[in-house]
Amino acid sequence: MGLSCRRYFLDQEERVIRMRITTFEGLMQNPALHTMPSLAGQRVRVAELIVQVNGRTVLQIVRRMYFVLPFDQDGRVDTQRFERQQRALAGIALEGLLGEARCPAGVLDATERFVAQGGRWRPTRALAQKIDGMAFA
Repeated sequence: MGLSCRRYFLDQEERVIRMRITTFEGLMQNPALHTMPSLAGQRVRVAELIVQVNGRTVLQIVRRMYFVLPFDQDGRVDTQRFERQQRALAGIALEGLLGEARCPAGVLDATERFVAQGGRWRPTRALAQKIDGMAFA
C-alpha cells in the first residue's frame, strides 16, 4: 500500500482533465519550456487528490485540495503569482496559529486574504463527486 497524487484541470465547461504528474511538474518547474498555449491568459481550476492505493487500485481518497493556477498570455504558468497566493495562504494559517496582530487594534488588513482567495476555489457537490469518481476509475 502507498499514496499517490492525482491532479485534474477543469476547463471553462467544467470538463475534468487528468493531468499527468510529469506534465504538471514541467509546467511548475520550468514554465519557459513547458507551456499550454490553449490556456493562455486563463486561471485554471485544479483539483489535487492524495489517494491511498494498493497496487493500481485506489482504496480511498486521503486528502482533497483545490486551487487556481494562473497562466500568462504565452500559456506559461505564472509561478510568481501562484507562489504569492500560496505564501498568503500560509501567512493566514500561521497568523491564526500564532495569534500575531500585524496592524493596530481595530484595524483589519485584508490584503493577504484577498490574494489568498484568488488562489482557491470550492467545487459544487456534484463536481466534487465527479472528480472523486475519476480518481477511482
